[in-house]
Amino acid sequence: MHTSLRLTPLLAMAAALFGCDSSGNSSTASSGNASVNIAAPAAAAVLTGQAFADKAAASDAFEVASANLALEKSPSRFIKAYAEQIIDAHTKSTATLKAAAAEANLTPVVTLPAVLQARLDALAPLTGAAFEKAYAAQQIAVHEAMLGMLEDYGASGDVSSLRTFANDAVPAVEHHLEMARDLQP
Repeated sequence: MHTSLRLTPLLAMAAALFGCDSSGNSSTASSGNASVNIAAPAAAAVLTGQAFADKAAASDAFEVASANLALEKSPSRFIKAYAEQIIDAHTKSTATLKAAAAEANLTPVVTLPAVLQARLDALAPLTGAAFEKAYAAQQIAVHEAMLGMLEDYGASGDVSSLRTFANDAVPAVEHHLEMARDLQP
C-alpha cells in the first residue's frame, strides 16, 4: 500500500481546513470581499509537536461545538446519537492529547482557527434538513483532514508521546469518518 501518495492530498486538505500552509504557517488569499484559506501544493512538512497539539485540540473543540449544535438543531435521532458519540469521543481525545503533550512539557492551545469558526458560523443559522446536510458535509471534511494529519504526524512527528497519540487516534477518526458518511442522505 502506498500511503505516502494518499497522505499528501490529505495533508493539503488539513492545511486548508486549519488555515495553514505546509510549514504550519497561516496562509490566506483574498478573493473579492472574502478571505480564503489556501494550502501550498508542495509536499507537506510535518508539524512541530506544539503545532500538532494545537491543531488537534482545535479540531476536538470544533467537533464538540458542532456536535452541540447538532443536538440543538437536528430533529434526527440518528444525527443526535452521532453527535453524542462525537462529544464523548472528542472530550476523551482532548484529555488524552493533553496528557501526551504534558509528557513533552507542551500545553495544547485551544483556539479555533478562522476557518473552523467560519464552519461553525455557517451551521448556526441552519435548521432541519439544511442543517443536517451541511453538518454531514462538514463532518466528512473535518474527519478526512484530521485523519491525514494524524497519519502524517504518527509516521514522522517529532514528539514520541504525540506520535503515539496520533497513531492511537487513527482508528477512532476512521470510524467517525465512516459514521459521518452514513449521515448523508
